[in-house]
Amino acid sequence: MIPSLLEVFAEFLLLTDPFKGLPAMNRPADTILEASKQTNMALRLPLYYTRLGKPRPKPKIFEEAIQYGLGLLTAFASAADTNQIIVRLKDGERDAISMQPRLFGANWVRKHGISPANLWNNNTDPMPAPDPALPAEEQASELSTRGMLHMAGKVALAIQRMDPLTPADGTVTFVFNEEYPLFARAVFRPLAANQPQRQVALLRVET
Repeated sequence: MIPSLLEVFAEFLLLTDPFKGLPAMNRPADTILEASKQTNMALRLPLYYTRLGKPRPKPKIFEEAIQYGLGLLTAFASAADTNQIIVRLKDGERDAISMQPRLFGANWVRKHGISPANLWNNNTDPMPAPDPALPAEEQASELSTRGMLHMAGKVALAIQRMDPLTPADGTVTFVFNEEYPLFARAVFRPLAANQPQRQVALLRVET
């Protein structure tokens, strides 16, 4: 039997440095949900510290959150045969997100949301295995194509906001290696022509 995308995703997660210590779980979906929970918790302070009334986090907090995000995205990209995820930022917010190659033709833009329309909910998204006992609005968004696009957007924002001097407009390109050891790098390219591109994040690999 050919393993599902979620099964391969969960297997690759356990090969990444941030998630190699995840406990064994019966369902691949549970492994992915736990990794997503940990990633969202790590990203909470770097992304929302102003809203939470907290001081700006130290670089180490940003770095840890980015590592969690890169681990999750790398495992997903390896399972989905995706080489790149590209996030365009405008005014310091997500403006467009796409994958190369485009898994299920997925694309997200701020003005129109995700396309094609079948990716709006888990019952018609080809990525997850929907739970027939739950209505579409109660399906876990982390197990969806749109959930992974939005996760890429969150990680891109953490990368952009890690350095206060980073321009608010630009593109974060995540580049993945599909072979073991899993590898990822993120490159921020400012929109302004007079600003050089710079590599801003690498997924740590255990040696």
